[in-house]
Amino acid sequence: MAGLLSLPTTFGFVAVRADEPCGFVLASLAGGESEILSIAVVPARRGSGIGTVLLAAAVETARAAGADRMFLEVAADDPAALALYRAGGFAPAGRRANYYGSGVDALLMSRRLEA
Repeated sequence: MAGLLSLPTTFGFVAVRADEPCGFVLASLAGGESEILSIAVVPARRGSGIGTVLLAAAVETARAAGADRMFLEVAADDPAALALYRAGGFAPAGRRANYYGSGVDALLMSRRLEA
C-alpha cells in the first residue's frame, strides 16, 4: 500500500467526523482515465452521505487532472455500493464471472467525466 500511495498518479481522501476517520477513497490516473481503487466507510457511518462525498471528490479530482473517464469494479452482490455508484453516474460496462469466488461476479462500471 505504501508503494501505491507514493506514486504521483495515485490520489485519495479521508473523511473525518468528530475527529475520527470514518471513510476513504483511493484512486489512480493513467492515460486519460481514472480508476477507483478502493472506497470504504466505517459501518456506523454508512448511509450518512460520506461515500457520496468521497466519490464526488474523486470524480472532481480526476476531472481536474484531465481524465475523461473513470471506472471501477464492484461485487455484483453489494446493493449499497451499486446504488452509490449508480447515483454517482456510473453505469455497467462489463462483468468478470466469479471474480470474488463463491460465485460472486465483479461488475465493471464507468462514467464519462465531462469538463
